[in-house]
Amino acid sequence: MRPRGIDPADYACIDGFCEYVGEIPPCDPATCDDLMIGQCTFVDGFSVCATPCVDDMACIVGFTECAGVDDLGNSICSALPCYGAVEGQPCEIAGFGQIGVCTDGECVCTDDSQCTAMGFGCDH
Repeated sequence: MRPRGIDPADYACIDGFCEYVGEIPPCDPATCDDLMIGQCTFVDGFSVCATPCVDDMACIVGFTECAGVDDLGNSICSALPCYGAVEGQPCEIAGFGQIGVCTDGECVCTDDSQCTAMGFGCDH
């Protein structure tokens, strides 16, 4: 799955999944503030916005949990597998749409009908 209207050269099909291979810009603290995500930190070597946490109370109910760790070992909120969808059920984000079906803990698709979020389609 990849967003439509984005440079296809920034994505590669790796093991059946479209993965972003373009250059990722460094985290901007203003963006973290604007999105109310938290603060800039490094995760797997990438500079990203992340929400520090000590328990699930700091995380977004139904979407993230306090189960991640940044490169310095600090606890951060990380996405729930399949955004909380049950295996075999649609991966849906309220107000955004469906972005696949939960398969082995990942949101994947086999056709465009499983990607109803505006601007998304299934690359199969």
